Amino acid sequence: MDRVHEAAAVLNGLHDFRAFTHPLSLEQKPPDYSTMRHMEILLEPGTGFLSSYTPLFAEHFEFWNFVFKSRSFLYRQVCHLKLLLVQCFFNRASVEPKGSASSI
Repeated sequence: MDRVHEAAAVLNGLHDFRAFTHPLSLEQKPPDYSTMRHMEILLEPGTGFLSSYTPLFAEHFEFWNFVFKSRSFLYRQVCHLKLLLVQCFFNRASVEPKGSASSI
């Protein structure tokens, strides 16, 4: 989970989320419309929804809640960010400086 915490720390802060917006919807917005958003990702230990029914099952797994905080989100945006964090866990993505071969 250390890699996931590192990736979440990199993603926290101010970002331009224009890539998650449909181009036609941006055309309908006023010229001064900002796609800059401050985002915070929290990783909290959680419990599985069946943990109380199957305690043996819960003993073998670690459950985590991914909490995304911002003024607004798009469903697709949260799915992509969550997928990126899971890929970091499985070592399919890494947290490296921009421009390196395997950066996120």
